[in-house]
Amino acid sequence: MNYYIVIEQGDKPRSFGAYVPDLPGCVATGSTREQVRTRIRTAIELHVAGMREDGLPVPKPTTVPEVVTVTPLDPGDFHVTGPKAVAPKHLIAQAAKAASSGTATRARYALAKKSARRSGAVRGKTTRRR
Repeated sequence: MNYYIVIEQGDKPRSFGAYVPDLPGCVATGSTREQVRTRIRTAIELHVAGMREDGLPVPKPTTVPEVVTVTPLDPGDFHVTGPKAVAPKHLIAQAAKAASSGTATRARYALAKKSARRSGAVRGKTTRRR
Protein backbone atom coordinates (compact mmCIF):
# COMPACT_ATOMS: atom_id res chain seq x y z
CA MET A 1 0.00 0.00 0.00
CA ASN A 2 1.23 3.49 -0.85
CA TYR A 3 0.25 6.25 1.57
CA TYR A 4 0.76 9.89 0.65
CA ILE A 5 2.30 12.16 3.23
CA VAL A 6 2.00 15.92 3.59
CA ILE A 7 5.02 17.89 4.79
CA GLU A 8 4.51 21.48 5.93
CA GLN A 9 7.02 24.08 7.05
CA GLY A 10 6.20 25.62 10.41
CA ASP A 11 6.38 29.24 11.50
CA LYS A 12 10.11 29.02 12.13
CA PRO A 13 12.73 28.27 9.44
CA ARG A 14 13.80 24.99 11.09
CA SER A 15 10.36 23.62 11.91
CA PHE A 16 8.60 20.96 9.84
CA GLY A 17 5.58 18.77 10.39
CA ALA A 18 4.20 15.81 8.47
CA TYR A 19 0.98 13.84 8.52
CA VAL A 20 -0.71 11.02 6.60
CA PRO A 21 -4.23 11.97 5.44
CA ASP A 22 -5.33 8.31 5.29
CA LEU A 23 -4.01 7.49 8.78
CA PRO A 24 -5.63 10.01 11.16
CA GLY A 25 -3.40 10.77 14.11
CA CYS A 26 -0.21 9.67 12.35
CA VAL A 27 2.08 12.71 12.59
CA ALA A 28 5.74 13.62 12.96
CA THR A 29 7.85 16.74 13.43
CA GLY A 30 11.46 17.60 12.73
CA SER A 31 13.92 20.42 12.24
CA THR A 32 14.65 19.52 8.58
CA ARG A 33 12.65 18.04 5.72
CA GLU A 34 14.84 14.94 5.72
CA GLN A 35 14.40 14.47 9.47
CA VAL A 36 10.62 14.76 9.23
CA ARG A 37 10.60 12.30 6.28
CA THR A 38 12.50 9.76 8.37
CA ARG A 39 10.28 10.33 11.39
CA ILE A 40 7.01 10.03 9.44
CA ARG A 41 8.15 6.68 8.01
CA THR A 42 8.77 5.47 11.56
CA ALA A 43 5.43 6.94 12.69
CA ILE A 44 3.62 5.06 9.90
CA GLU A 45 5.28 1.79 10.91
CA LEU A 46 4.33 2.27 14.55
CA HIS A 47 0.81 3.48 13.72
CA VAL A 48 0.00 0.51 11.47
CA ALA A 49 1.60 -1.97 13.91
CA GLY A 50 -0.46 -0.48 16.76
CA MET A 51 -3.69 -0.71 14.78
CA ARG A 52 -3.01 -4.36 13.94
CA GLU A 53 -2.07 -5.11 17.55
CA ASP A 54 -5.37 -3.58 18.70
CA GLY A 55 -7.29 -5.60 16.10
CA LEU A 56 -8.34 -2.50 14.18
CA PRO A 57 -8.58 -2.47 10.40
CA VAL A 58 -5.79 -0.56 8.66
CA PRO A 59 -7.43 1.96 6.29
CA LYS A 60 -6.66 1.56 2.63
CA PRO A 61 -5.08 4.60 1.00
CA THR A 62 -7.65 6.78 -0.76
CA THR A 63 -5.83 10.12 -1.00
CA VAL A 64 -5.01 11.22 -4.55
CA PRO A 65 -2.58 14.12 -4.88
CA GLU A 66 -3.44 16.84 -7.33
CA VAL A 67 -1.97 20.28 -7.84
CA VAL A 68 -3.97 23.46 -8.29
CA THR A 69 -2.14 26.61 -9.34
CA VAL A 70 -3.27 30.05 -8.14
CA THR A 71 -1.80 32.81 -10.31
CA PRO A 72 -2.02 36.42 -9.09
CA LEU A 73 -3.31 38.83 -11.74
CA ASP A 74 -4.33 42.41 -10.96
CA PRO A 75 -4.38 43.42 -7.29
CA GLY A 76 -7.10 41.42 -5.57
CA ASP A 77 -7.67 39.17 -8.59
CA PHE A 78 -6.38 35.71 -9.37
CA HIS A 79 -6.73 32.79 -11.75
CA VAL A 80 -7.00 29.15 -10.67
CA THR A 81 -5.89 26.31 -12.93
CA GLY A 82 -5.72 22.68 -12.09
CA PRO A 83 -6.73 19.18 -13.02
CA LYS A 84 -10.45 20.04 -13.24
CA ALA A 85 -12.53 23.08 -14.03
CA VAL A 86 -13.20 24.80 -10.71
CA ALA A 87 -16.56 26.29 -11.65
CA PRO A 88 -18.55 27.27 -14.74
CA LYS A 89 -17.47 30.61 -16.22
CA HIS A 90 -20.81 32.27 -15.39
CA LEU A 91 -20.37 31.38 -11.70
CA ILE A 92 -16.84 32.80 -11.70
CA ALA A 93 -18.19 36.02 -13.26
CA GLN A 94 -20.97 36.23 -10.65
CA ALA A 95 -18.43 35.69 -7.85
CA ALA A 96 -16.19 38.44 -9.24
CA LYS A 97 -19.18 40.82 -9.42
CA ALA A 98 -20.17 40.01 -5.82
CA ALA A 99 -16.58 40.54 -4.66
CA SER A 100 -16.23 43.87 -6.45
CA SER A 101 -19.54 45.14 -5.04
CA GLY A 102 -18.52 44.15 -1.49
CA THR A 103 -21.45 41.73 -1.13
CA ALA A 104 -19.18 38.73 -0.53
CA THR A 105 -15.68 37.51 -1.15
CA ARG A 106 -15.26 35.17 -4.12
CA ALA A 107 -14.75 32.19 -1.82
CA ARG A 108 -17.81 32.99 0.32
CA TYR A 109 -19.92 33.49 -2.78
CA ALA A 110 -18.85 30.13 -4.22
CA LEU A 111 -19.47 28.37 -0.90
CA ALA A 112 -22.89 29.96 -0.56
CA LYS A 113 -23.83 28.85 -4.08
CA LYS A 114 -22.59 25.32 -3.39
CA SER A 115 -24.52 25.16 -0.10
CA ALA A 116 -27.65 26.51 -1.77
CA ARG A 117 -27.48 23.84 -4.48
CA ARG A 118 -27.09 21.11 -1.86
CA SER A 119 -29.91 22.36 0.36
CA GLY A 120 -32.23 23.38 -2.46
CA ALA A 121 -32.27 26.97 -1.19
CA VAL A 122 -33.18 29.96 -3.31
CA ARG A 123 -30.58 30.95 -5.91
CA GLY A 124 -28.53 34.11 -5.56
CA LYS A 125 -28.18 34.18 -1.76
CA THR A 126 -24.68 35.04 -0.56
CA THR A 127 -22.91 35.29 2.74
CA ARG A 128 -22.17 38.92 3.63
CA ARG A 129 -18.60 40.02 4.16
CA ARG A 130 -17.80 41.05 7.72
